[in-house]
Order: sequence, then structure tokens, then C-alpha cells
Amino acid sequence: MKKSKILIKLLLVAIILCSIGCIIIAAVFFLGHLKGKKIYGNSLETNTFSLSYKHGMIFYGTYKRQREVLGETRTFREPILWSLKAKYLDWTDDNVYYITKLTKTSLWKLNNLTTFLPKGIEKLSSLKTLIVGQKSTAGYSRFVVIDVDVAETLTGKLPKGIGQLTSLETLIIEKEAFVSELPNEIGQLLTLKNLVIEDTYITKLPKEIGQLTSLKKLSLSYNQISELPKEIGQLTSLKELFLSSNQIKKLPKEIGQLSSLQNLSINEDKLNKLPKEIGQLISLQNLSIDKSQISELPQEIGQLSKLKSLTIRQTPLTSLPPEIGKLSLIKWLDLSINNLTSLPSEIGKLHSLENLNLSSNIIKTLPREIGQLTSLKKLFLSSNQISTLPKEIGKAHSLELLDLYDNNITQLPKEIGNLYKLKLLSIGKNNINKRYRDVKKWLPNCNVKDNLEWFEMFTK
Repeated sequence: MKKSKILIKLLLVAIILCSIGCIIIAAVFFLGHLKGKKIYGNSLETNTFSLSYKHGMIFYGTYKRQREVLGETRTFREPILWSLKAKYLDWTDDNVYYITKLTKTSLWKLNNLTTFLPKGIEKLSSLKTLIVGQKSTAGYSRFVVIDVDVAETLTGKLPKGIGQLTSLETLIIEKEAFVSELPNEIGQLLTLKNLVIEDTYITKLPKEIGQLTSLKKLSLSYNQISELPKEIGQLTSLKELFLSSNQIKKLPKEIGQLSSLQNLSINEDKLNKLPKEIGQLISLQNLSIDKSQISELPQEIGQLSKLKSLTIRQTPLTSLPPEIGKLSLIKWLDLSINNLTSLPSEIGKLHSLENLNLSSNIIKTLPREIGQLTSLKKLFLSSNQISTLPKEIGKAHSLELLDLYDNNITQLPKEIGNLYKLKLLSIGKNNINKRYRDVKKWLPNCNVKDNLEWFEMFTK
């Protein structure tokens, strides 16, 4: 009897093992014959990954599907498997046929691809996003990953056929793509909304760039561009323009025609002057001009009525125009590491200003209008040549942080005691140590320190 039971158990185990083996074999056979239609019309998530399978690829991911559950519509993530058996991208192959029929929400990512684009890419007429290089897919909710080992060499430029991708909305060309020139046909991408060309060998833009009237974001950072075509002024839908780390010496006056522009960054360029047309950017909210050669600002800067943030750091800037006081909505003003010697009295009109950084300049005195900055929360004045503070500073009742480190201050006005919201005061490397006890008496709830390292750590 015992032997019979043991035999039965062994037989059951054998049956189970055989079943598992059959399932595995069937799964492998099934994966080898899956076609592109399995992903057609679905929304792939960013957790898609691929693994080698024979001469092609197997793709795994999830897609969203809505179902009715107890009268409510709920979204579920379901697995999806897809196999592409095409070592050479033969556009007549059924698998590739389904790629060309992908919905407009599809993203083609050339994974681990540096110097090649596949032949026939212009046939992807429904393609919405194209990435050339090593860009992460983070932030994109729908994509297909394809590894290609045999394709057309770029030889420094994109194929002219790229202009036939009439549904393309996002084009990213970036590091390790080895692109040095854009074809004129790029102007045919009339639906393009986002164009990112970063860390390439591109030195100029074709004038056809002005035909991209649907463009909202243009990022050209970390290239070798020396000038912008005047046609850039035709991009009237553009909201973001990033030009940092190029060789740009001047901006075309047509830049003032970008009436929808909200963000403009021109950091680490050779720019030595802003055109007066900069004042025509009526929608501009953020302007950054770090590490440039600008020594003065045009008075038209005051026409940027919607500006909220202005950063000009590490430049030869020596003064501010009185028109700076017209920036009534500005909240962030960073003018650190420049050559400013004084501030115009109009600075007091910036009633929305919350953060003012004037560190590392050669300012000797502050205008008494500084006390009119009733919204100011943080004031950085370290590493200047200030010897006294105006008593009006005590009227800046919203001030929470005051950095006076490394100046020539000998005493503080007693009105500083009116800053009842002040939480942090740095007074190191001055000559006011003998008044330290008075400061603590005036500001019993404030951290008064003379150690810059501690101060910086506290403000991070």
C-alpha cells in the first residue's frame, strides 16, 4: 500500500513537470510568432524593456485598458508581449508593416544607437516622437523600444526623409548622435511642438526652422551654434527657448517677435549685449543670462511686465537701469558675482520681490528705498564693501534671512530689531563682534551666526 502511494505521488510530480515543460516550449514558440498588431492602438508604459531573441527582439510592457466594474469605469494595467523578427528592417515584412501603422501616440526610441538611422524611417507617417541618441524615456508614457544593428549611416546629418514624418510632435537629437547639420527639410515638420538638439556638433540652424510655427519648446544647449537665423522670429507659438553653452555673441532683433515666449535661457555664451527688442517679449516670465559678457542692460528691460525671475550671474555687469523698478511682478532677482557698485533707488518699487541676491559684487551702500521691499524674504549681501546699513531696512518686515557676511560693517542700526520675522542673520567677517550681544537682544528669536559654512548649510 505504501509503495502504491509513493508511485502515485511520483507519477503526479512527473505529470506536473511535463506540463510545465510543455508550457515553456509553447510560450517560446508563441513569442517567436507574435506580430506588431499586438501593440496596435494600445498605450505602452515606461516600464517596457526588451531582450534578445534569435534575430529580432522580444518586447515586454504594460498598457492601460478601461473596464466597467460595478458600474464604474476603472483603468487596469495589462501585460503585453511583442516579437519583432527582423534583423534587417525590411519594410515589406508584416511585423514592420504594423510599426508603420502605429498610432500617433507612439514613440520610436533608437535604443543604444549612436551613428545610424534606419532606412525608410520616413514611412513612419504616424510617428509622434523620435529620439536619436541616449535620451532617457523617463517622462514619456508611450513608446516602443527597438534595437537596430544595421541601418543607414548618418554621416553627420539627418536624412532628408525626416521631413516626411508629418505627424511628428517631438524630435530629440542629443549626445552621441554625431549630428553636425540639420537638413532644410526639417521645416516640413509642421506639427512639431518640441525640438531638442543638445550636445551635438551643430554650428547653425537652417532658415527653414522658421516654418515650425507649432513649435512650443526649442532647446539648443551645448552645441557649437554661433548665431541664430532671423527666421527664428517666426516661431510665434514658442514658449521655451534654451540657448546655453554655445558660441552666440548676439541675438537677432527678430527675437522680439516671440510674443508667446515665457522662458529664455542664454547661459555660458559669448553674448555681450541684449537687443532693445528684448523688451517686446510681453509674455516672458523667466530670463537667465549667467556667465556672459554683458556689462549693461537696455532700458527696455523694464517693459517685461510679466517677468517673475531674472538671473544675471558671473558677468561684467556694473549697473542697473532705473527701469528695473518697472518689473512689478518679479519675485526672484539674482545679480550675484558681478561688478555692481550701487543700486538705483527704483529698486524699492519691486513690491513683489521675495528673493534678492547681491552677493559678491563691490557695492558700498544700499539705497534707503530698500526698506520699501515689503515682500522681501531673503536678502543676500555677502562679499561686498558695505560699511553701513540704512535704518530703513527695519521696514522690510517680511525679511526672514539676512546675509551680511564679509563686509566692512562696524555697527547695525537698532531698527533691525523691527525685523520680527527674521530667522537667520549672518554677520561674520565684519567688525561688529562687540555688538553681538545687542543683536541677540534686539532679535531674541533669530539665529545670529558668524560662520559662513554653517549659514550656507542652513540655507540649502
